[in-house]
Amino acid sequence: MSLTARAKKQIMQVMNEAAQEERILGTAVQNNGVYEETFGNAYGESPTDEEKAFAITSMYTSRVPMSSADDIIGMLVSACVKKEHLISGIQKESIKGLPECVTVDAVKQYFRVHGKDEDIILAEVTNAPLKTPIDYEKEIFDRPGEHLQMDNVDPSFARMKGEKTPVRSIGGYRDAVIAVDNSGYSVVHGRDKKKDPHRVVERFILKWKAQWDSLKRLTADKEFVTLETMMMCEKENIKVRQAVPYDHRRGLGASEGLNRWIQDAAQAHMNRLTVYVKLGVMSELEKRSLWFTALTYANDVKLLAPSKTDPTKTQFEEGENVKFNFSNYVMLPFGLRDVVRKKSGDQDGRGLDGIYVGFSKVVKGGILVYVFSSKRIVQKYTIVRSSLESRCGIYQTLIANTQH
Repeated sequence: MSLTARAKKQIMQVMNEAAQEERILGTAVQNNGVYEETFGNAYGESPTDEEKAFAITSMYTSRVPMSSADDIIGMLVSACVKKEHLISGIQKESIKGLPECVTVDAVKQYFRVHGKDEDIILAEVTNAPLKTPIDYEKEIFDRPGEHLQMDNVDPSFARMKGEKTPVRSIGGYRDAVIAVDNSGYSVVHGRDKKKDPHRVVERFILKWKAQWDSLKRLTADKEFVTLETMMMCEKENIKVRQAVPYDHRRGLGASEGLNRWIQDAAQAHMNRLTVYVKLGVMSELEKRSLWFTALTYANDVKLLAPSKTDPTKTQFEEGENVKFNFSNYVMLPFGLRDVVRKKSGDQDGRGLDGIYVGFSKVVKGGILVYVFSSKRIVQKYTIVRSSLESRCGIYQTLIANTQH
């Protein structure tokens, strides 16, 4: 609400009288997008303990309470944010919305004590490391948008055990394609069928030209190098190079490496859903239907990395033309169990039981939640962490301090 100067003066007078009578239990203030609460301190005094946040950026208010830098960093690590990406974002101020207690030293200390998230470690150890060919000369591009690499993504976690065909994801996708720019900015595209691959190429070319209008070269697997693709690229004055058969690292190195990392992160996300299957909250088929959502979220998290053409920016800013702000893009651990509010009440109350599966890049502050009852993904603004989650045995380290 909007207050007049007279109303503000009256409110301050009431607060001062309450402070003199020691009837104020706590204070709250929002500074630079950070909501801070203190309890037990005298009115008008600010906390001096920099280790405590007692706060969360506005994106987390009334959603997931956190009381220290470790809680916030732990939450981001559980979302598969890399240590070096977080440090770079803090140092270069390319990431906004983090409380002041989240410093470079706090991040380094967290990784010294806690290390990587367990689920991402388990996903990484199942794959052999990529080797760079010694006889391959890498092409250099100076400006963003000059080079487009495309590759098919075929994750094992998209299939039921013993089945060759991927489970149809929410959204109807059977297949996914990833495109990466020389700046590192990447996009994941879902396909319901593999027919007309040149349509996918056309979609990415139009997006790249609309964003940068500097595309010079397209590198792709033979699946996408069709007659229609060649004609389209010739018309747009784009050179086409096909990746070496059976060795995509020659020409698709960046795409192959990104493909591997995103699949590892998405596998970690999918691993967190296993507990819900064991509890009978969702079926194995329902879990597998979230494979494309997990891939997309893994790619969104990866965009916090510094741009390869301008290290002062994140890859997100390079591709979306806006700084990544935690106040606008709600980043939580994939699979975090929560309750979302319904528009009207019924016999089941006003809440829907679901899990966090990503953030909206269209609506600021929008949260994507998979609802168990409807088996659909909805966009909401307000969520409350479900107390039932504590029975699942996950994120105990992350939420330990919030349960007191």
